[in-house]
Amino acid sequence: MSEFITILTIFVIVSILTLTYMVLSKNLKSYKIKIDEAESVLDELLKEKYDSLFSIGEIITNETEVDNKVFTNLKNIKKQNLSVFDFDKKLDENYELIKQIIDDYSEIYKNKEFNKIIKNISNLDEKLEATKVFYNKYAEDLNSMATKIPINILAKLHRVEDKDYFEIN
Repeated sequence: MSEFITILTIFVIVSILTLTYMVLSKNLKSYKIKIDEAESVLDELLKEKYDSLFSIGEIITNETEVDNKVFTNLKNIKKQNLSVFDFDKKLDENYELIKQIIDDYSEIYKNKEFNKIIKNISNLDEKLEATKVFYNKYAEDLNSMATKIPINILAKLHRVEDKDYFEIN
């Protein structure tokens, strides 16, 4: 009888550990999936913003006295192997440069295509900010969760690393 109780106790303990592992593992995976989805959306939005900034650069050089060399950094961004974070920062830096140029050449606003692209960039920036908030929320939750026992053990087993955060304007 005592052997039966011992076996039953071991079975219950193993079952509880297995169930705990499955639940915690599922939680880790769901956070990783949400973060990966956000990164994918961010990547797509940033590429679209790059294309829009590139188009604005062409319009500016065609309709003003601004030299094409001013946009060399913008043109070279895609050639660099940048993280999503660095790509975002570089695009923001170039957009600030474009805004400064626009301030000097206000007649560019007469160009309908230019206005359309500027409006698109504004919409993209709103979507980017919302996606960054979403990303940061799940990155923070994952980072926080991965520091607690016993989840930290699972995080190490599944090679879950701390996620960086986006700066939000």
